[in-house]
Amino acid sequence: MKKIYATLLSAVLLALGFATSATAQSARPGKTNSNTTAATTRPGSSTIRPGSTTGKQPAAKPSTAATRPGTSSGVARPGTTSRPGSTTTTTKRPGTSTVARPGTSARPATLTPPSRPDRLPAVLRPATPRPAAYHSSITFRSPLFGLTLGTALSNSLDYLYNSRYSVDGYNTNEIYLRNVYEFGYTWTDATLFYQNGQMTGSMLYDSTISDNTARYYSVFNQLSSLYGRPVASNQANRNLNATWWSSTGEYITLEYTLQRSTNGYRFFTILSTGR
Repeated sequence: MKKIYATLLSAVLLALGFATSATAQSARPGKTNSNTTAATTRPGSSTIRPGSTTGKQPAAKPSTAATRPGTSSGVARPGTTSRPGSTTTTTKRPGTSTVARPGTSARPATLTPPSRPDRLPAVLRPATPRPAAYHSSITFRSPLFGLTLGTALSNSLDYLYNSRYSVDGYNTNEIYLRNVYEFGYTWTDATLFYQNGQMTGSMLYDSTISDNTARYYSVFNQLSSLYGRPVASNQANRNLNATWWSSTGEYITLEYTLQRSTNGYRFFTILSTGR
């Protein structure tokens, strides 16, 4: 009898142990066929993972409902319609039609220079030497003012203004300048000459009351070092002149002469170019 009772007790205990083990197995994390809370809330569960359409998730993920910089409804990013030069902004970039620069329509067609009775007329073109072999074989490397003959009037004005020359006035045939620095000297006056809108010559001059040829001979030596000996040179009393010719028919003339002015006679040093 005791043996039968012991056998039944063992069987009951064995059954209870097996049920407890089964319950623990069914409730372990990650068990998909369990109905316990642990099964529905384990990390990675499809019901609550971020971005799930059925579970809990943020109301709006980045790049959807939130307005990002640069969109049409948000803050304009650099480089959109608010940048300088855009057609939809009132701020104009440099160089647009609202910013006047030298040479544009904002500049008057002519600018009358102040009255200067001592201003010299154009120097006459020197006679072309004969025979043609007397012409120099070089081409002038250093035009006055950085401008070449044939430059348009409007382009000349743009260059002179942008280079900060003192433009005293101009019309369709001349541009008048003041205090021009060339060949190591300041020349009180200068004139550029034009025909049909193109530069045909230039002239620099300065005068002194006393007889002083220092400027003349200094410039003479500089021109000779650049272009060789002049094709023609003359000296008559205190009047000096020399002319250099290029192979393309351009010339440079240097002159020292005594001339009448509004305040009596003065000694003028004159440097002119042309073709």
